[in-house]
Amino acid sequence: MKNFEIFIKAMILGIVLFLTVFLVKPIGISTQFSVAGGIVHTMIEPSIIWEDKDKEYGYSSSNEYYDKDEGYIANAIKHPGDYDLLFIITMPLGGYIAYRVRKYSEGRQKRTEFRKVNEKKTSKYGGIIINFISGVFLLYGARMAGGCITQLIFNGIMEGSASGYIFAVSVLVTAIPIALIVNYVGGEVI
Repeated sequence: MKNFEIFIKAMILGIVLFLTVFLVKPIGISTQFSVAGGIVHTMIEPSIIWEDKDKEYGYSSSNEYYDKDEGYIANAIKHPGDYDLLFIITMPLGGYIAYRVRKYSEGRQKRTEFRKVNEKKTSKYGGIIINFISGVFLLYGARMAGGCITQLIFNGIMEGSASGYIFAVSVLVTAIPIALIVNYVGGEVI
């Protein structure tokens, strides 16, 4: 039964990825965190981005990061209405719904046993803090690299890109030992 559930979840993910690429464009969301930050930045300092017909995307910025790629990010900040931004806004909602569905579907006994095991490792907030800090480092690294793991792994593998496969293997080879170390020193690996 468990393998069948995993299969169904993998099929749903595959269908969503296929439809997204087929109907709109490949999934990639790390840039949208920069766009969200840029939207807040322009509320504080409206003159940071201005219209520029010489740029491919029609906008320039005194901020070097917003101005890169011919004003791509500056344009996204000025016109944030694409599905990527909606995707990052709805991720917490989707995570909460998944949490509630799983909590509802599991028996009370299973949850109690799970809590007893995890209480020995760390407090509830210790795991949250470690995971939050890890996420910040992951996002920072993704933006330094100019993309995110979603874009490279999911879309790269789906497109048959050698770099997608190499990156996926590299992430797994790195992530598994790190997860074990974090778990060993008291963090809750979710």
